[in-house]
Amino acid sequence: MTLGALKLGAYTNAQGWFTLTGAPPGAYELRVERLGYAAVTFHWQAQAGDRTEIAITLHAVAHRLDSVVVEGRAAHNAQGKAVLAGVVTD
Repeated sequence: MTLGALKLGAYTNAQGWFTLTGAPPGAYELRVERLGYAAVTFHWQAQAGDRTEIAITLHAVAHRLDSVVVEGRAAHNAQGKAVLAGVVTD
């Protein structure tokens, strides 16, 4: 996940689950990409101490490869940390 200076990222496990930890409070744009699938963008408002769970569905396009990348950006530097956990499915 990235927006400005803060950059967090994660890989999914075999079932599509991922966890992003250490996100300061604020607005984030989460981008989920996998080759062979249309990218998905998710907007997340992180709150200190909160845990947010999401489910994202990727839709296949012409080509397919194995790696799934979850990335987001934040344009701030705040105190406290939040957690975003989720699963990516196809």
